[in-house]
Amino acid sequence: MKQHRQTLFTFILSMIILGTASISAQVNTESLRKTIQEPGFHLNLGATLNMMDGNRNLFQTQIKTRLDQVQHWGHLFLVSNYKMSSKDETVFVNQGFAHLRFMRGLSPGYTGEVFSQLEFNEFIRLKQRTLVGAGVRFKYSGFTGQDSNSKAPLSMVFGLGLMLERESIDIGSDESAGDPVHGDLAELLRSSNYFVVAYALRENLNIQSTTYYQVDTQRFQDYRVLSQSLVVVGLGKRLALTSELNVRFDSEPPGGVNAWDLEFNQGLTYKFR
Repeated sequence: MKQHRQTLFTFILSMIILGTASISAQVNTESLRKTIQEPGFHLNLGATLNMMDGNRNLFQTQIKTRLDQVQHWGHLFLVSNYKMSSKDETVFVNQGFAHLRFMRGLSPGYTGEVFSQLEFNEFIRLKQRTLVGAGVRFKYSGFTGQDSNSKAPLSMVFGLGLMLERESIDIGSDESAGDPVHGDLAELLRSSNYFVVAYALRENLNIQSTTYYQVDTQRFQDYRVLSQSLVVVGLGKRLALTSELNVRFDSEPPGGVNAWDLEFNQGLTYKFR
């Protein structure tokens, strides 16, 4: 436990240092964006802590932080998330990330961005992944019907960018679990591209999909894909059925780690206002 408390301290310290430097891949940063904000400084903090002692020893904690600075010159935000869970002194979740991004409008529909990120995840042998990059995004909004009164609005976002990435892998005691090409350390330039589409088929049926494609600019066979899709079906004015499908693929995963990850979630949401 002492080692993981040190990891938490190191991660928080790194976030402070990286506030002006670097931070990552395979995180859906579209879900981190906030477009409706008043000018000024905004801060959100959240933390959860669960402990059980006795016949079962369980410890879970999660810390979330978000800082936004919105001014006429652009939008700067920093988001961090740390999660750790252990049972009977055995840690089965220890992961975190921090993402820093600056956005500035260039012309109608176009936005320039500079970003950085830090990430670690013991479950997939990722000791640390840091990156810094820049790109441009284009947003299109329109209607699929015959006139502007159509109830089928369509919104699409295209993003193109480049990022310098440094990835450190836990290769294990037998040194067999490293990257199949780079071993325990990979330093490369990736192209980071994404496509987002939001489509309201009917008033009570909305679909949103976000897909990332990140490829090594020197070796096209080394790439990662992240796809997250959400379908919301309205069951009334306040109640909705949600279905979410997340798919991740790494063409060259570390030894002992599956190339594919698939997650499906379904639930109900209720709006009080």
